[in-house]
Amino acid sequence: MSAYKLGKSNTYTKRLNRKYVLDLIRSGRAASRADATRFTALSPQTVSNIFEELEANRLILATDKTLGQRGQPRKNYRVHPEAGYGIGLHLDDCFLSGRLLDFSYEVGAAQTEPLVAGRPAEVLEQIHSLVERLLRMSGIPARRLWGLGLAAPQLLDENLIEPDLLSDHRWLELSAFGIDRRLSDAFGCPIVMENDANAGAVGAAIFSQAKEIDNFCYIFIGYGAGCGFYRDKSIYRGAWGNAGEIGRLVQSPRDSDRIVESVLSVGGLMDFVDRPVTDFDPVDPGTMFSGDDAARAGDWVDAVVPLLRWTLSVVENMVDPQSILIASHLQLPIIEEMVAKLDPMIHTISARSTRVHPRVQACVINRDSIALGAAALPLIVTLDAEPVNEWIVTGPVRNVYAL
Repeated sequence: MSAYKLGKSNTYTKRLNRKYVLDLIRSGRAASRADATRFTALSPQTVSNIFEELEANRLILATDKTLGQRGQPRKNYRVHPEAGYGIGLHLDDCFLSGRLLDFSYEVGAAQTEPLVAGRPAEVLEQIHSLVERLLRMSGIPARRLWGLGLAAPQLLDENLIEPDLLSDHRWLELSAFGIDRRLSDAFGCPIVMENDANAGAVGAAIFSQAKEIDNFCYIFIGYGAGCGFYRDKSIYRGAWGNAGEIGRLVQSPRDSDRIVESVLSVGGLMDFVDRPVTDFDPVDPGTMFSGDDAARAGDWVDAVVPLLRWTLSVVENMVDPQSILIASHLQLPIIEEMVAKLDPMIHTISARSTRVHPRVQACVINRDSIALGAAALPLIVTLDAEPVNEWIVTGPVRNVYAL
């Protein structure tokens, strides 16, 4: 958060303080008013007022009291799981995944299925059906939704010059169709749009080993290859929201048509094993490779490691992350094997004697990180001090800080 924003208005500052206190309670660092006062520069009275408002708005619940200390027993709190819900949708070629989260970030329902190969109206119908199914599975009425998070390789940016050269036509069609507006109208809640790698970085920050890391890069190897930059609990998107397109890096300055994701991707793997990309099972990739195909997939890992090693050196030298996490549509053991074979890595500014986290690691929640991150987005956005200016949101964000 830029320092100049802290004094924008009293309303902004109040929302910022409430969000910060909620984050402290959610993380377990502050279970009581006294804890929150120690972690902030706020006065005890201000913290007490915030706790009262959060409890009155059913965003937090009193749990028990801490005994054995001086004075009155201290009342402890936790976030209220039923305060609100978010649904995350991860769209990729031939793949649709949905996750429903409660306010405590517990998964209430999950579904994964092939994405219909139809027109935007058919995709909308399938998404609508999936959302309704998740609501039925969890027993949550649509009015309790704080919003939907929609993550895909590329849904926005109609101002690109010759965008068909940079983005699959399907995402351009969905954007022109206004799928975010139509979903917002259908469910009466805001839609938060995000690049899939950025959503994956949010998911990794909440649900994976990256929750202990302030600055990291998240790389997703799907039908393409993208990277999300997570910096000080926020996403860096670049001037037009397209930062992290590592898949577009050219492999050689003498061949601008051969880019990284032509090899480092599901499509690259399927080309390597001489099978059409439509043969890849995005719902259950574990059934794909057996016998000779399994051996050839292992050969692909060996072949792609030098390119991945070079790509990671570019990321490290440009962004200087504490760690890089890799996730994929492919099975986690394949990514773990890929990471293990990266040694020795290229010497970069990330080669440090004081390193705490590995330079590169497989994201333990793998491709689930994108749908989970997308589901967390509406919960995060609703609490933000200035959500419309920080996120791509369609539809009004509800005010959860007022009775």
